[in-house]
This record gives sequence, structure tokens and C-alpha cells, in this order.
Amino acid sequence: DRLLEECVAPHLRVAVAIAVNTGMRLNTILTLKWSHIDFAKGEIANTSKGGKMIRVPMTQQLRSELLRYRENAVISINGWLIPSPKNPFACMRVDANFGFHTACRRAGIAKFTFHDLRHTFASHFLMRTKDIHTLAQILGHSTTYMTERYTHILDDAKREAMRIFEEG
Repeated sequence: DRLLEECVAPHLRVAVAIAVNTGMRLNTILTLKWSHIDFAKGEIANTSKGGKMIRVPMTQQLRSELLRYRENAVISINGWLIPSPKNPFACMRVDANFGFHTACRRAGIAKFTFHDLRHTFASHFLMRTKDIHTLAQILGHSTTYMTERYTHILDDAKREAMRIFEEG
């Protein structure tokens, strides 16, 4: 919440909102087009790092952020969600300084990268749902092997499950 408050630039706020609500990588977010966002179905279609098409349902918070952003967004010629400020035909580049580190500093968050938002999403998703298979699909992992790095989050849930099992 503190980080989002410090994301004063609309393109930065929407990028952070997408990352924290979907776990998408920065490159994926920056290459999204408005045509990838389906408000009727409530999902964002994107291509994973491996080239596989993924459809990620939108949270209500993300939907609201996207609608707010769309009201004032500069629509690029090629339909980029976050167009390059220098080239209307291109999306913003991954190496562009688009204010993330400044927002982190203002929010009092140290040693934090944009990719950490992907881990934040994954950890919170797993803590709330305990559904590693769905998380793997959302993150674009072909198997749960890569997703298992987040299972330490479930240690307390496993202990509670064993307690319930033992009482049963």
C-alpha cells in the first residue's frame, strides 16, 4: 500500500498494480497492449517467458486501477498499455528509469526490485489459497517445480493440517 501511494506517475502506479495483483514480470507488463486486457471477461492475456499464452483473471482492485488509468492514459498508436514517452510506436523499455526505485525510497522500502513484486504476489496468493497448481498456471510455470520455492509459506498451514489430522 505504501509503495502504491508513492507511485505518483500513472504508468508506474498501473505497472506496480499489475505486478502485485498478477505476478507478471516487468517485461511482460511493459509489452502489454490494451487488446490484451478483456474487461468483459475480467482477464489479461499475456505470453509467458516460454512463449505460452496465459490468461490471468483480474482482481477488482486491478480492474479499478486499469479503468482509472485508461481514463487519462495517452493511447499509443500501436495500442501499448504503457507507451514509450519518446516513441509513440514503441512500448516503454525495461531499462527505462520509470520511477520505481524513487517510489520505493519514498515508501521507505530498501533493497527491493520490481521482480520482488512477482514474489510478493506469489507468496500472498499461496498464503491465502494454498493452491500451488493454480499459482503455477498464473505465473506461467509449466510445472509446479519452479513454483515450489514459495511453499515455505505453507509451513504453518501444514502444521495446522497435521494437528487436525491427529485430532481426527
